[in-house]
Amino acid sequence: MKKEKFVELLGNINENYIKEAETIETTKKPVWLKWGAIAACLAIIVYAGVRLFPKGAETPRVLPDLPLITIENNGVSGMGFEGYLAHDISELVSANPWNKSLKIDALPVYRNALTYDKNHLESSPDADPDKMQELLLEVADSLGLDTNNVTIEQEFLVENAPPTYLRINTEEFRIEVDQSLVATIHFKTNIPLPEEYNYYYAPYDDIAAVAEYLKKQYSNFIILNNPQANIHGGDYDIRGRQIYDLKFFEGSENKIEQIINYNFNKVEFGCVNDELFLIRIYKPDLSEKVGDYPIITPDEAYELLADGQYASSSPYELPGLKYVKKVELVYRTGKYESYYMPYYRFYVELPEEQHEHGLTTYGAYYVPAVVGSYITNMPTYDGRFN
Repeated sequence: MKKEKFVELLGNINENYIKEAETIETTKKPVWLKWGAIAACLAIIVYAGVRLFPKGAETPRVLPDLPLITIENNGVSGMGFEGYLAHDISELVSANPWNKSLKIDALPVYRNALTYDKNHLESSPDADPDKMQELLLEVADSLGLDTNNVTIEQEFLVENAPPTYLRINTEEFRIEVDQSLVATIHFKTNIPLPEEYNYYYAPYDDIAAVAEYLKKQYSNFIILNNPQANIHGGDYDIRGRQIYDLKFFEGSENKIEQIINYNFNKVEFGCVNDELFLIRIYKPDLSEKVGDYPIITPDEAYELLADGQYASSSPYELPGLKYVKKVELVYRTGKYESYYMPYYRFYVELPEEQHEHGLTTYGAYYVPAVVGSYITNMPTYDGRFN
């Protein structure tokens, strides 16, 4: 308990107790009364202490010995305004395996293996060319290429640094792996979907049908043992057209593994005009695990949000708790994040942003899910893109 809070609690003790204590100093009282008064004061302090802990937390959390985390601002500031257009928050969907009913005490935190010079954000001196090549050849093998007889091209955007990209070119496609271990298959000629499938600005059920088709037709490209479809989005563009994106992630019966796979181990299909033009495979380096950190509950995160302890690329300060419409647990996985750690992402209706077609903008506001004792600099919104 902070000293200031402790003093405040003592200040709320009824003055009659204080006067009684002063009387005990000057007038001899029975021993049982003296200890009874002390017990009463202790009871008040214990009761007040319990009230300081979030609802549902019966006792203070005993935290393991883990390194402190310092949150950098690069991740939020580098992504622009994260806003979603929809008629109602229920239209924004995903296959996120997390939900409020899950009882999770801790989640892993990983140190990003890459660091970036502020003047050369496209190249990291910590990039591992061997891991880049390993992923490149794995993808090439899934496409049926003879990996012992391919030419690997390198692109350097910064002198005296590891390659920014590794590539393999064929007549049909170009495979490219970047430093953050994202592999992209670019088809040199777009592949039309069969006529019975509709992807371009299609409704959810049509996207689900496309997902089943792609999972069967391109199973060797997906490089997942148990692919689970993630049809996510449901927001609208400025013309009022609803958009869904399609990814697959590695399924698991273990809920924590499922959450990690959903955020990191995934495959994305890119379609335009009902034609497949790329497949993107995410295999980030999670070898630098810092530890399993205790996490707060959604209700605790909600209290931090109300207190202004959040990061957001929204140009607007939190307009009020009544505008908070949805919460989910996610990892921020941008390549400029210093740590890959869990956050609660709150979707907040922005009354300043009203649009045609009855659309409303929902801004994303992030509260760290890791217990604050392990964070050296809890985010504080300051009115800028932080």
